Amino acid sequence: MTRIQIDQLLRQKLDGMEEPLELCDASGCVVGHYLPEASFKKIIYGSLKIPLSDKEIQRRRCEEGGRSLPEIWKRLGR
Repeated sequence: MTRIQIDQLLRQKLDGMEEPLELCDASGCVVGHYLPEASFKKIIYGSLKIPLSDKEIQRRRCEEGGRSLPEIWKRLGR
C-alpha cells in the first residue's frame, strides 16, 4: 500500500470523522475515498472468525512439548 503524508489542515478536517467520505478535487471530481482507522479495522478484521473456542485455545497454551525455534530453523535447513 502506498502512503502519503497529509498536511496539518487536512488532518484537522479529518479529525473526528467516523464514517467514510469522498475526497474531491476543485472541480468536484472524486479522486478517492477516506475510511477512518476504526472503520478500516472493522472491515478488514471484523469478518475473521477464530476456529477454536476459548477453552481450546487455553488448553493448547498449557500443552507441553513442541520444538524450539533453533530446532525449527535446523529442520528447515537454515
